Amino acid sequence: MKIQYGTSLVYPINMMGAQVSVSPNEQNGRYISLATRYAVAMSGDLGCELDLTKLSEQDSSEIKEEINRYKKLRHLIQFGDFYRLKSPFNSNQAAWNFVSKDKKEVLVMNFNIMSQAQPIFTKTKLYGLDPDLDYCDESTGQIYGGDELMEAGYYDSVMKRDFTSEVKYFIAL
Repeated sequence: MKIQYGTSLVYPINMMGAQVSVSPNEQNGRYISLATRYAVAMSGDLGCELDLTKLSEQDSSEIKEEINRYKKLRHLIQFGDFYRLKSPFNSNQAAWNFVSKDKKEVLVMNFNIMSQAQPIFTKTKLYGLDPDLDYCDESTGQIYGGDELMEAGYYDSVMKRDFTSEVKYFIAL
């Protein structure tokens, strides 16, 4: 998360190679879910550093789903406007969003770095939306005003494991 965030300060998203690697990580031994590894890596030019012959059937299936999701959203990630929302350098969270040039699609990625016994409720406020449009959260069907997402935001899910992520895709109505 820190690498993606920091590199995005210097390079455009479509110039950043980002790889999904094995877990537990061969350098530090950390276990990070495949979903979180993909969420971070798809925030650039997605690639894989995995021995596909060693994957479980479940992981293989999840990888196919994640690649299909990336293909669906690649135009937004690589050519949309990118906004840094929460810095992993000064908090336990990281977040950023991508907005299409016509402001009709929004992809938000939230990351929780370390789990906490009594987490505080946090919000994510988006940037770059059209304040006059309504946006539908594709996964829940919840409708928000563009001004609402930018000014009030939405409550983040409480994530009860280290290195977790939540990806939300909004489309204008």
